[in-house]
Amino acid sequence: MSLNSAKLDKANSLDGSKAKIKAFSDLLTPCLGIRSKSKPNVSSIKEFIGYVVDQIGENDTTTSKPLLLFLSKQIEKIEEDFNDELLEICKFFIERVRPKYSYFAGSLLNVCKLLAEIYQADEDWTNAGRVMASIDTEDQHFWSDSFDISKRCEWRIETAEFFLQNEDNTSATKHIQKCRKLMRDIPLSQAKIKQQLGLRYKSCYSRILDSERKFLAASVNYLEIAQIDTNLFEKGEINPSDLLKSLENAVTCAILAKAGGPRTRVLAMLHRDERSKNLKNYKVLEKMHKNMILSKKDQDDFSKQLSDHHQAQLAGGLTVLQKAVYEHNMLAAAQLYKNIRIEELSKLLGVTLIQAEDLARIMIQENRLNATIDQVDGIIQFDNDKLILNSWDQSISESLMSMNDIVDSIESKTKLVFSI
Repeated sequence: MSLNSAKLDKANSLDGSKAKIKAFSDLLTPCLGIRSKSKPNVSSIKEFIGYVVDQIGENDTTTSKPLLLFLSKQIEKIEEDFNDELLEICKFFIERVRPKYSYFAGSLLNVCKLLAEIYQADEDWTNAGRVMASIDTEDQHFWSDSFDISKRCEWRIETAEFFLQNEDNTSATKHIQKCRKLMRDIPLSQAKIKQQLGLRYKSCYSRILDSERKFLAASVNYLEIAQIDTNLFEKGEINPSDLLKSLENAVTCAILAKAGGPRTRVLAMLHRDERSKNLKNYKVLEKMHKNMILSKKDQDDFSKQLSDHHQAQLAGGLTVLQKAVYEHNMLAAAQLYKNIRIEELSKLLGVTLIQAEDLARIMIQENRLNATIDQVDGIIQFDNDKLILNSWDQSISESLMSMNDIVDSIESKTKLVFSI
């Protein structure tokens, strides 16, 4: 069945909105092909959209608004085999409705979401993100009971997630920042929803920090996710494998972070987590935590687990991974030697003389290495006393934390015995 202006005019000539809506719906339904599971009649559906928007439009919203809302819901039921036709329908719908969105905000939201899902199915993350981003969640015309503040917040998070899939950090950051404000305004009556959205928000924010190479901050955020109390969520809402993946990401980012005191503390926390022993990157984590020098093989094995942005080349010719490993090995060498020739240090690190000296100089300037460089004799003199003291402090701190864990375990088991 196909539609034409004569049939549509006849439906529109009826008295009363209810009669009109029924007549239009009866004309539209066969064109969708839902009941027969057949290909939708794209030209007829376009004719319908154009007529409702232009001929009825804002002059009779009691008819046009329900009709467009009905259509936006019905096209979701079209078979996946006809996604190409559905894509064409959605694009046309948005093109014709957007200029009058203040009257038809609900139906526009539905179709934008559907179009984004079609792009998502084709892994076209950029277009999926752009469609979602085209809705301004701060525009009051879109606000309704079905699109309240929590839904608007979720819309922004999902938009950011699409952009992150394509590593478009700039666009993702923009939407996460807008989401942050919305999160604060979610009422207490929606505490459970806020909790769930907060987890997705933190996950997005961690991925943004990771992609921007703010590795230490990313590691801390990933660790917070990995250590969430699953009892706060309903059964099945959180997959334990997702928490393990966050822990693995936390370890990776900590390894790639700038060597120094703050990273040392994060490495210690990650090493204490019993789950870390089952991770692929545990070997590197353990060596770094114990200030052991990493070999070329360790570096190569670890590199196979990394994403492209983790291995990007930096100014100076080193990759992100190489720089992290060389800086770590520099600190490890500082605990093994009181002084070392730059020539020998370059061989130990596997870098050129200039790179070895530059690494040491930058780390000294940033107070991450206690040493002095004698350029005349080509020697680096390490100040080990402070490092040894820090090492003792760290060992004592870790021993005390382990003791606390043992005491807590004994107490919990004792309570269990007495309760039985």
